[in-house]
Amino acid sequence: MASHSSQSSIAGLSGGPMSHHGYSESSFSDFSGSFTIDPGVSHNFINNSLVLSKTRTWTKATQAFLTRVPESTVMEVQHAVAVASAAQPNWASTSFQARRLKLLDLINCIIEEGGKTMQDAKTEFDKGIDAILTATAIGSEMMGTYSSNHPVRIHTFHEPVGVCVSVTPYNFPFMIPLWSVPLAIMTGNTVVLKPSERTPTAAMILAESFLQADFPPGVFNVVHGGASAVNVLLSQPAVMAVSFVGSDIAGEREVPLAQRAKDVWL
Repeated sequence: MASHSSQSSIAGLSGGPMSHHGYSESSFSDFSGSFTIDPGVSHNFINNSLVLSKTRTWTKATQAFLTRVPESTVMEVQHAVAVASAAQPNWASTSFQARRLKLLDLINCIIEEGGKTMQDAKTEFDKGIDAILTATAIGSEMMGTYSSNHPVRIHTFHEPVGVCVSVTPYNFPFMIPLWSVPLAIMTGNTVVLKPSERTPTAAMILAESFLQADFPPGVFNVVHGGASAVNVLLSQPAVMAVSFVGSDIAGEREVPLAQRAKDVWL
């Protein structure tokens, strides 16, 4: 992958002012319709905004140039987790039915944005949609259970855990995030997705769809990078659950860090 130094732009939008975190954000709060992602640079998606990383490290490969992928800085990763953590209580207080309707809206947006023609891509797309439908099928079990066997009464409650991180591989970049992200969101959690640095664009299609489905800021976020970005994510105290799909080598490296979280799904 050949790197270049041209500044990225977003069609129809001008970059926002520098934030106090030291990097620029492009806000979409007043923008209706889809945003056009600059194919030359992969942005992070934090708090419903595309964020151009201030990193000086970009991943490279030997194939033809597609996009530059940032090795997100420690501050940028921390900001994504902080945003997700701040958004989680309000999202958890949103009614179960309202969360379900948001995910159903997400399906419509993905269908509009992600149509494919090649059979393999179509299969991955269809299976991703199936995963969202599975999440929306969660029913009365979310309300917990009650049993009474005098003199003992038992109540069980299901509560969100907080911020969830999903680390996904390159081979199915659209489908695999949808194994974990919709379930986490449906159950009142917020998510930071770290897609493979080899295939970042599918995650940005998901980001666009979440934006068009009008999810609250901070519920779904994307940060790009390699192993160092994952290490920073897993070291954040606010991260309470981790979903990891990847190679044995990556798993051996990351799982010990992830085990400090409440739950680890492999």
